Amino acid sequence: MINHNLRFIFIHIPRTGGTSIEHQFKYNDEDNKKHWTLDDWKRDLSNDTFNEYFKFSFIRNPWDITISKYLAPFYHEINKLSNKSLLYFLKNYFLAPNEGGDLLHQCFCPKDIDFIGRFENRKEDLGFISNKIGFNIDPYFSAKAKEMQKSRSKKHYTEYYDEETKQIVAEKYAKDIEYFGYEFGE
Repeated sequence: MINHNLRFIFIHIPRTGGTSIEHQFKYNDEDNKKHWTLDDWKRDLSNDTFNEYFKFSFIRNPWDITISKYLAPFYHEINKLSNKSLLYFLKNYFLAPNEGGDLLHQCFCPKDIDFIGRFENRKEDLGFISNKIGFNIDPYFSAKAKEMQKSRSKKHYTEYYDEETKQIVAEKYAKDIEYFGYEFGE
């Protein structure tokens, strides 16, 4: 998402709460740029615009984001109706070539981004971003964000894993885990 009035670019990594950020700016994705990478924006914009705009994104613990995908409405219905396990999901959907890990290289190059917020630190990080761009981004703007916050407290993502499934995610997201220092259970 790009906002020329406030001079920022938001790199929306799926399952990190980005839709509630976009809704606050009444962003609609008519141009199919919702999940553009920073490289996509770099190619699309002039060097001056790209360099002058504040660029930010959000990341999420790899084990947590995986459970978010597993519980997403589309997959959740399939899993619930067919009684499919997390292991089945990981082997049949998550390990597909265009799914899962390595957000570090798929979505942005850290040297070109100004701020990387963490889903786990959403309220504080959105406060920082709000101050930087001069617009108050509400971390609980949408009903979905509020509901997500409530549901997160019901069952922690670690309760879905066994050693095998934990290792599959660790291997798929190895670069992210190393670069951002994520650990299982944090």
